[in-house]
Amino acid sequence: MARQEVYPPSDQVFRSCLSTRGTDRETFEHLAFTDVYSASLAETNKCQLDLYSCLNSAPIFAPLTLSVSSSANSSPPGTGGAPPPSPPPLVKKVVSFVFDDEATAAAWHREIDLLLHGPEDQRRKRRVLVFVNPFSGSGKSLEIWKEAAEVFDRAPSIQYRLQETERARQALELCRDLDCNDYDVIVCCSGDGLLWEVVNGLCSRRDWRRAVQIGLGIIPAGSGNGLAHSLGCHCPLRAIMSVVKGTNRPLDLWTVDQGGKKSYGFLSLTWCLIGDIDIESESLRWMGDTRFTVGAVKRVLNLRKYQGRISYLPADSSTTPTTRCGFYCTCKYFDPTEGDPRDDTERGGPRVKFSATDRSLEDEW
Repeated sequence: MARQEVYPPSDQVFRSCLSTRGTDRETFEHLAFTDVYSASLAETNKCQLDLYSCLNSAPIFAPLTLSVSSSANSSPPGTGGAPPPSPPPLVKKVVSFVFDDEATAAAWHREIDLLLHGPEDQRRKRRVLVFVNPFSGSGKSLEIWKEAAEVFDRAPSIQYRLQETERARQALELCRDLDCNDYDVIVCCSGDGLLWEVVNGLCSRRDWRRAVQIGLGIIPAGSGNGLAHSLGCHCPLRAIMSVVKGTNRPLDLWTVDQGGKKSYGFLSLTWCLIGDIDIESESLRWMGDTRFTVGAVKRVLNLRKYQGRISYLPADSSTTPTTRCGFYCTCKYFDPTEGDPRDDTERGGPRVKFSATDRSLEDEW
């Protein structure tokens, strides 16, 4: 490893990346703080600073000169726009910098640690409950979780508890009865099915308003990974870094009442052909996402007829809300039961205002 010339640490707090100059002194690489989850001095050499990061697949750069970027357009870690539709996969890398003396290395360590995690007296570990389904998808969830655990163990901002699921609906039952004050985030290392259990467990509680404030995360390890793809986090490492960095975005939920049984979801509700393909390909999980293609071909070659009735409310610009519907929305399509978190069901959860299962549809439908 080449020894590098290093500038003194900067006093400015809001910096976004480290700049490294290649050996030809013409090419530059940038190591963004948003890609770094831990910094530490090497145990065997206190003059060496190791930055643990998850980077886009690219050659490991050979730095010569290290400096802190001071671009006026840079933003603090954790900010920025949405990820691109198909971001490249990430790989774990340890980027090491060698300094002339231990004092300089320690000064850089303090500065970078402050930028990554804030002042020590203001730090608070994010308490994470992790569900892993060993049978999810093609059975690679434990392998993916092992990679995630290596990042979580080194990240000083994460404190987690691991729960492997052994049967269906186990996560639903645990989330329905857990103490909401014990966790800040619930992460599922699996496909969409396990997160569906978590959502339904939280929404079926009497204190569902408090429960749905717990953050949710998903590390894609299933067959389809629909939610992860829709969020631009189809790469497991990218999803892991989102949990470590605490990046978040709002998530809409829907409620369906089927024969008096309520359930909650976050993607879409399918019926007929698509529903059959999903359910009937369960036995082909070992094929990964190819199961859906095989199931679709099988069903298309043997089409069924479906009968149903669809009733809907026509859109009305004078009453349709201009803002996103939520728990405190006052539009006519959702009843938030403001004064009582326990709605008219036995367990609780958001109440559906219109239902065809227990009353006739109104004339305006």
